[in-house]
Amino acid sequence: MRGLTLKDADRYALEAMVATLSGQGGRLFLELRDQQSLCYSVAAYAVDGLEPGSFSVYMGTSPDKVERALDGINIILQKLVDDGVPEGELMRAQRYLNGSHAIGLQRTGARATTMALNELYGLGHLNHLEHQKKLAAVTVDDVKRVAKKVLTRTRITAIVGPEGTSGPIAT
Repeated sequence: MRGLTLKDADRYALEAMVATLSGQGGRLFLELRDQQSLCYSVAAYAVDGLEPGSFSVYMGTSPDKVERALDGINIILQKLVDDGVPEGELMRAQRYLNGSHAIGLQRTGARATTMALNELYGLGHLNHLEHQKKLAAVTVDDVKRVAKKVLTRTRITAIVGPEGTSGPIAT
């Protein structure tokens, strides 16, 4: 789906939403892999850009499970739109993202690259120093609002598999 821009203040809420979906403790993994055995890999991604980027869900599954897997993804995304996330789940996502951000910036080269790109993109070279504060300001209401904003947009589905694998192309 169409995502957000780098300058959209909602990108921090989107980042938190993606964190609730992804990883081994994320909703997609726990529900679709652990509970329903519909896939061997699943994750959500958001890519922000100068122009609106994208929000995506990737899943590796077998051809005979494609339709059920797509239905499962749709159910989880709709639940986010309808119900949002509970406070505890948001707090776990925020802690994870803050830790990952700090680890990612431990090397001098990573900090230099981040600062250069932030400046190039018009965010200011010290923008990365605001990440923790802006992420901490995200509320459960913000996540629910951004879920409605992003997850109700037109979806494009691409299915790569053996000949005869099919599914919806756009929903």
